[in-house]
Amino acid sequence: MSNKLLKQLKSIGLGLFISYLIASAIYTPPVQAAKSLELEDKANLEETVSKGYSNKFCNAIGMGVSKEGALKLAITENSKPSFNPSLWLDLAFSGNEKFNSLDQDRIIELASDQVINRCGIAINITNESERIDFKDEFRKQAKTNKI
Repeated sequence: MSNKLLKQLKSIGLGLFISYLIASAIYTPPVQAAKSLELEDKANLEETVSKGYSNKFCNAIGMGVSKEGALKLAITENSKPSFNPSLWLDLAFSGNEKFNSLDQDRIIELASDQVINRCGIAINITNESERIDFKDEFRKQAKTNKI
């Protein structure tokens, strides 16, 4: 009888162990889920900030401002989140702390790509070398104005 009981206990233990493994593989702890949402929120916010730069730049180009002038204008007008109406809701709920944690190099990269895709032809960007030059110029101007 003790041998039979030992086998039953082993099978119950094995069943519990397998159940635990399955449950732990399926269940995502709230901390991981929160971090995932935080990263996604951060990426969306970086996208929104970069779109503000590209919108202002391309609008300035459309009004006849030089490339250098449009770049300075876009950077100056977006130097603070409060200057960008599309960010006001995020700013109201989270304050500046969310914006201070954004990756500025990623924002510059996104913004320069958006500018090139939206109005690159208007500023005579037609090949890869010109794309690289514009990104370098954008990066230099952004670092000078500390975005």
